Amino acid sequence: MILEQAYDAVDLLNKQDPISVFHNGITWPAELLYGIRMTQEIEQFRPESSDSLKVAVRAQHIGRWLSPRSNYPMDKAGYTKWRTELYGIHAELAGKQLKDAGFVDSFTRLPSLGSSLTWVN
Repeated sequence: MILEQAYDAVDLLNKQDPISVFHNGITWPAELLYGIRMTQEIEQFRPESSDSLKVAVRAQHIGRWLSPRSNYPMDKAGYTKWRTELYGIHAELAGKQLKDAGFVDSFTRLPSLGSSLTWVN
């Protein structure tokens, strides 16, 4: 299934997260678990969503540990800059993972998850 292969491409990077969490008796890379849980949420609340939206949901925190919050000033401006830069980082990483997995045309228009939260289907 093409959707599962796209999830696998995202998960391949998120499995490398050095931050771990313990959930249901298993230690998980934090962003891998987050992506899986968000996939469960969209399947519960909007199962009719497009595959592109589902992949965007899975990838919304892809590689987040690569740009730690602690690298920015601990004030509102620092937080805003960190979050704004994460949009581009996540989009670039998701695009690279999908392209490397052979998804050149399948997910060419992932939803834009910028500050305006504009969904593209």
